[in-house]
Amino acid sequence: MDVARTRNLCVIDVGEKIGDVIWDRFRIDLHNRPFAEIEANLFPLLALPQVKRACLDATPSAPIFTSVPENVPAGKSKASTSAPISNNSSPLPSAPHSKTANCASSATTKLRADLRAMRKEVTPSGNIRLDGQADDSHCDRFWAKALRHEAARRRFSAGGLIG
Repeated sequence: MDVARTRNLCVIDVGEKIGDVIWDRFRIDLHNRPFAEIEANLFPLLALPQVKRACLDATPSAPIFTSVPENVPAGKSKASTSAPISNNSSPLPSAPHSKTANCASSATTKLRADLRAMRKEVTPSGNIRLDGQADDSHCDRFWAKALRHEAARRRFSAGGLIG
């Protein structure tokens, strides 16, 4: 989930990992909604036994982070204030027809626009930075999908990341 309250979209992106492929199952785009409404969409999803892990990305001061511990079982979610990326990798497979992601069948025009708008930049210090702007978002659908892949890739414990 890419958390936002105003200006940018708040996007909840749910996928199902079958083997090595993560299939799109559900996505909610929320714009300019109160945190209570965002929580009302998120917490029932996280309570489902089929949902194993989740990554949330936002400013730690967002009110939703104070509600997560009391509404989500320990080890099921990870809060992050930075996008999951390293110097040698992208948070999503680079090819649209990658064997590890399948969004072609359920991707909307807006999602495709977000995915195409992302640009990888190398900073003067050698770090990789991803940024982009689509017509109606700051590529928030991309970031939610990247966080979904991060959750599918790693396991979390009550104390943090496991492998």
